[in-house]
Order: sequence, then structure tokens, then C-alpha cells
Amino acid sequence: MLDTLNTLFLTLSNFVWSYLILGLCVGVGLFFTVRFGFIQFRSFPHAIALLRGTYDDGDGKDGITTFQALATALSSTTGIGNIAGVAVAINLGGPGAIFWMWIMALLGMALKYAEGILGSLYREPLGPKLGIGGGPMAYITRGLGEKWRPVALFYAGCTAVAIFGAWNMFQSNQAAATLQDQLNVPTWVTGIVLCVFVALVLVGGIKRIGAVAARLVPTMCLIYVGTVLLICAMHASLLPDVMALIVTDAFNFESAGGGAIGTAILVGIRRAVFSNEAGTGTAGIAHAAASTQHPVRQGIVASLGPFIDTIVVCAATAFVILLSGYYGTESYQNSSGKVISFESGDRWPHSSAWWVSDAGIRLDNGRLQQFTEGQQALQFQSSVAASERKSAVIALQVLASEDTPTALRMSMLGDTRSVSVRLFNTEAAVDVSVSLEGSSAWPVQGRHRDGHWSSWVLTPPDPVMQQLDGVGGLSALSLQIDPGSSTELSVDRIELVTAANGIVLSSAAFAKFFGFFGTLFIPIAALFFAYSTILAGNYYGEVACHYLSDKLITPYLWLYIAATFVGCVVNLDVVINFSDLTLGIMVIPNLIACVLLSPVVVRETRTYFAALKNGEFKRAD
Repeated sequence: MLDTLNTLFLTLSNFVWSYLILGLCVGVGLFFTVRFGFIQFRSFPHAIALLRGTYDDGDGKDGITTFQALATALSSTTGIGNIAGVAVAINLGGPGAIFWMWIMALLGMALKYAEGILGSLYREPLGPKLGIGGGPMAYITRGLGEKWRPVALFYAGCTAVAIFGAWNMFQSNQAAATLQDQLNVPTWVTGIVLCVFVALVLVGGIKRIGAVAARLVPTMCLIYVGTVLLICAMHASLLPDVMALIVTDAFNFESAGGGAIGTAILVGIRRAVFSNEAGTGTAGIAHAAASTQHPVRQGIVASLGPFIDTIVVCAATAFVILLSGYYGTESYQNSSGKVISFESGDRWPHSSAWWVSDAGIRLDNGRLQQFTEGQQALQFQSSVAASERKSAVIALQVLASEDTPTALRMSMLGDTRSVSVRLFNTEAAVDVSVSLEGSSAWPVQGRHRDGHWSSWVLTPPDPVMQQLDGVGGLSALSLQIDPGSSTELSVDRIELVTAANGIVLSSAAFAKFFGFFGTLFIPIAALFFAYSTILAGNYYGEVACHYLSDKLITPYLWLYIAATFVGCVVNLDVVINFSDLTLGIMVIPNLIACVLLSPVVVRETRTYFAALKNGEFKRAD
């Protein structure tokens, strides 16, 4: 029953996010960008001035300040997605997916501008604990009329449910899993610590959340981005290669991840919406709690959210991963460190067609990835008569370890279209031949590029992989060239690897540059990012409960705190997939309301900027 529900929720969630939500966010983002006169670009300097307190006019006296509202909104968006989601985007859509994340972030700035204005304009008293607030529930009913109340209640219900998964249990689950994987911290320990610190802040309401967020979020972002800037400074000569890779791959019909250009666009946009929440309406909830005499200011500051979250923080993660070279087939990790590299002293069978040489192995597929190991490679000479050609047989026992790899990887230079790989053992329990570029019984990843090294990953079925540990199992690999082929081939770096994705891949990238500190840094950063998201999520959930029934607020708070622990220690597939579905559905009523109320946004925008131009606002400096 549980598996059936999980499959159903996953299918519906993928459909909603792949078509309805992405189409709405892109379409409405473009519409708002033009309708509001490219507001995200022309208001950017003024947004910085507002954050600096240049114009205060008594903001924050009966609520939280403009800066605290932005910090609360960023607490919600700056979470595990900034570390794990970027790695997922690169893995699924190639480096080009980052470009489309940036494009969606720019469109998302216009969406959040509208949400911030409407949230602030239609804010209302929510009771003694929540104070002044609102969001989509308020501007749907007050802006569009009471006949829209069922839509507002529907949005509130989706929000209350989605918060438990996307903002709470998913965050705590990933933080706990990372700490356990990297630092051997038991998940229940992480759960207890998170619960205590979440409860200490949440019982204080939005003002305490805003105060904590105003200190925690900027500090986290500065440390995280600062660490990335240090890495970039250490490898400044490679930055042009990173930018070129992102841009060219964004328009490449076959991305590094093996997908078409549409995959890169789809993945990039989806991950951007997941990361910065533009279109979901949560920015309207956060900025409705800010006290201001000018709602447009909340819209201007809200528009900075996607820029900081996606263009700055997500880009930081992307740069580290790409600088490390861990993308495409190189995202697979060799945890044992054992590699067949054909160095001098190794004994390999020779024939007239195959030999170990140091000629021609320095050519790499760009400066970001290194496909060769050492100074020599196994090479094939096509000029040898076909009758004298023998397959190169390579023993694999040297790769035996206690690890449980999932695939075999090797580097090749030459026309791999005529190459097949045969894996076998002496007992003939395993004997299979796999074509690198063509039909194959095993999944094969890799892409041939003329004149460049490339890596190929072969993923055998589990029963075969169990024999790859070298303990009485798979004994040899042979490289076979099609008869009559004129290819020249070089082979190097044969190893057993495991697929790395999400936060594991990000952690590996940081560890490449900083060793143990990199391994330590990502779990700690994930913990604090998750903590900030959990704090902001509860406020959104309580506001949603207010519109459903005030009696739900207190039980919701304690259930939310308990869910933080539960998320750390249990499998959450069903909860997460259902939450993703409700999160996606939230976008539909919110963006419809924003479009219908766009004339109000245009009116407020014109009035505010006219007053700003006429010098009607008092400057604090």
C-alpha cells in the first residue's frame, strides 16, 4: 500500500513540476518582467540602499524590519537545495543546467517582487502570537474578494502540508544523513539536537525567528561563499573554462550528463524554482510580517531573494563542483583509491597490437577534468594485421577492496565506436561483452569526442557487481577491437566507482580542495542551512493554519518540532513526494492571483518610484 502511494505521489509530482509549474513560472515570470518594466534590474541599486537602512521611515516598529523579512525569506530558501540541489542539476542536466537556473532566477526576481508587494499591501492582524502578517491567503481574499476564499483556503491547506516535507523533514533528513555519512554522527543525535534548538526559537514567534535569521543567514552565506571565493582564487586560471563550460553546455544538444538541450533547460528551471521558491507565494508570507509604510519596498527587497539564493549561493556550489571536474561520468567516485594505471613496473600482457607507452597521453578533455593516471597508458596499434591482433587482457584483482562499488570506469582516447569490453572470470560464471557505443546489456555512460580523452562508465547488474570485489569473483577484463577497424586507441585509469549525487557529490568536491576540512565543512554547512529553513518553514505553516483555524496553530507547532526528529531517523519517500506535490500545487492559485492583481502592482510601483524621484522619502544618511 505504501509503495503504491509513493509511486502515485511521485508520478503526480513529476507531472506537476515538469509541465504545469515550470510553464506557469516561466510564462508569468516573462510577463511580469515586461509588465513591470524589467523591475528586477532597474530597482537593484535601490534594493541595496533599502537593506543598508538608507530609507527607514519608521519601518519595523510594529513588526519585523525589512532586513529581517528578507532574512526570514532567505532562511526558507537557503537550505539543502543550495548544496544538494545544484549537484542534482549538474548530474541530470549537465553543467548547462546552471545557466538555466540563473535565467529562471532572473525571472523569479520579478515573481517575488509581485509577491512581496501584495503580501505587504494586504497584510492584516493574525492574532497575538503571529502579529501582523498575511501572504497569498490574504491577497487572494482581500484583493480578489470573498468569493475567492475557497481558493485561499485550498492554498493554506497545501502550504500547511508542504511545509512538513519540503521545509522540515526533508531538510532534517538530509542533514542527519550527511552527518552520519561523513562524520559518523548517529541520526538520532542530530534529531535531538535539531529538535531542541528549533523549539528554543519557534516558541518565540516570528520576531524571534526574524532576529535569529537576521544573524544566522548572512553569516552562513558569507562563510559559504567566502570558502568558494577562496577556492576560486586558488584556481583563478580555470574560471574562464568554468564559465565557458556552463554557457556552451547550456546550448549543446548533448549535455555532459547525456541529455538533450531540453533536459538541461527543464532540470535547470525546476531546480531554480525548488531552490528560491519564486512563484510559491512564501515570499508574500515572509514580507507581510515586515512593518513598512511603503509596500513596494518589500517587493524590491523580496526580488533580491532569487539573486542571493540562486545566482550567488547556488552558483558557489556549482563552481566548486565544476572546478573539481566532478561532472558527467567523472561524478562517479572511487572510494578505495585503487586504480589500474599501466605504470612502469606493472606487468601487463603484451602483443604486437597492444603495448604500454608514454606517448600521447597528456591530451585531456579540457583543463577541468583529468582522465589519465600517471605517465603511461595502454595503447592499440591498428596497423598490425588483423590476424595478429589479440585482445588486451587485464587482471582486476588489484581493484579488490571492502567497498561496494556500483560501476566500472575507464578512460579512453580514440574512436571508441569500434570498441567493446568483455568481463569474465575463470569459472565462466560471468562472461559478457559490452559495446561502448551501441546496444548493450548493461547501461553505458560516456560520449566520444574526436581527439580528446573521455571516460566511460559501465554499470553491471547487482549480481555481477558482487563479484567485482575480487574475492573469488570477476578475474579479468579484455578490450576487443572490431575486425578491420582502423582505430588508434589509448586506455588508462581502470577503476571501480560508485555513483555520487546530491550532497555526497558536493562534499567530494569540497574535499578535493580542502581534504578533511572539506569533508567536515559540507555536513556542518548542511546542518545550519537545514536549521534556518526549518525555522522559517514553521512560520509559514502557522500562518496557513490561522486561515484554516486558529485552534490548529499550537498543535501544529509541537507536531512540527516532533517532525524534525522524525525526519532524521526514518525513510521519508512517501512524505517527501506528497509534500513536493502539494508544494507544486501551491504555485497555481498563487500565480493566478498575482496575475489578476498585477494592475495593483503596476499602480503601486508607479506611485512609489514617482515619489522617490521627487525626493519625498526621508534619507537616514
